[in-house]
Amino acid sequence: MKKIIQLTLSIIMISNLSNGYSQNINEAIQNIRKNFAAIESSITNGDYQKKTVEFENSENNEYGSITFYYNNKTLKKIVYDLVINEENNQKTSFYVNNEKLFFVFHESTAPKVINQTKMEYHYAEKRFYFKDDQPIRCLLKEYKKDSGIKETKNEISGETANKEVNCNEALIYLKQFEDLMLRKDKAL
Repeated sequence: MKKIIQLTLSIIMISNLSNGYSQNINEAIQNIRKNFAAIESSITNGDYQKKTVEFENSENNEYGSITFYYNNKTLKKIVYDLVINEENNQKTSFYVNNEKLFFVFHESTAPKVINQTKMEYHYAEKRFYFKDDQPIRCLLKEYKKDSGIKETKNEISGETANKEVNCNEALIYLKQFEDLMLRKDKAL
């Protein structure tokens, strides 16, 4: 009987700890969303300075740009645009608060020729939420658009659910962010 009571108490404690952890994650995500919205609003309003650096790697048939958004001299966002083989588009937006990464939004588009009159576009959207340099939630949304469909990419995206995924890939974006941070002072 004593073991049953101890086991029951242990389960209750673990459940309470888990609920507290989940609540902290949800609060952190709400704060991330607020910071994200504030940055996007400031960019839309033209409140930030922006500096764009273009690059080309003809060896790998890649080109693109890196855009840094600053509030005075405080970095708020980095957009890394990459085009591979003239058709595969990758766009990664890194959101920054106090020089720490808190959110990454990655979009990719890859066309696929079905036949002479039909194209299909494959899209992926990845969202990575960070707290204290650690990923706390990672989401993936994948969908495709047939060239004959009248719905827009945004409409299809809005109808497609995110899936929670393993956060191992988030570490790649964290490393890419660290590399981009080394370039930020050169962009000023």
